[in-house]
Amino acid sequence: MANGVTGSMARWSGVLQPMQDKWMRLAPREQRGVRLAALLVGVALVWLVLLAPAIRVLQKAPAQHQALDAELERMLSLQLLARALQSQSVVSAAEALKAFQASVTALGNGATVRVLGDQVTLTLQQVGAKELALWLTQPGASLQLQANEVHLQRDSQAKPGWSGTLTFTLPQGGTAK
Repeated sequence: MANGVTGSMARWSGVLQPMQDKWMRLAPREQRGVRLAALLVGVALVWLVLLAPAIRVLQKAPAQHQALDAELERMLSLQLLARALQSQSVVSAAEALKAFQASVTALGNGATVRVLGDQVTLTLQQVGAKELALWLTQPGASLQLQANEVHLQRDSQAKPGWSGTLTFTLPQGGTAK
C-alpha cells in the first residue's frame, strides 16, 4: 500500500514540478496577475455553484409559501365539506323525491316534475326570475340530488320569466315509485 501511495506522489511530483519551475520564472507582477485571475475564477465558481442557486430558492420561497398556504386552505375546506357530507344521514330516493316535489311548489304552476327511474326532470314554463333564483339557492345537498343537465332560457319581454329543463339523479337509495 505504501508503495502505491509513493508511486502516486511521484506521478504528481512529475506533473507539478514543471509548473512550479514555470511559476518561479514569472515576474512578481505576473504572479500577482495569475493569482488575481485564479481568485476571480474561484469567486465566479463559488457564485455559480453555491450562492446563485441558494439566492434563487430564497427569492421563490415567498410565492411558493403563499401557494402552499392557499392549497392547505383549500384542502382544509374540502376536509370540512367531506366531514359534513359524512355526517349527513342517508336519504332514500323516495324521501328525496318527496322533498324535491315539495320544494318545487315554490316555483308555482309553471313547474312540473317527471320521474323516470332514478332521473327526475323539472320542466319550467315562464317561471319568475325571483322565484327561480330563490329555489336555486336552496340547500340542495340536503335533498342529495345530483344535477345532470340544465337548459334554461329567458322568455320574451311580453311574457317575462324563465323556461327550460333541469335533470337530476336521485340518491343511491333506489328508485322512486
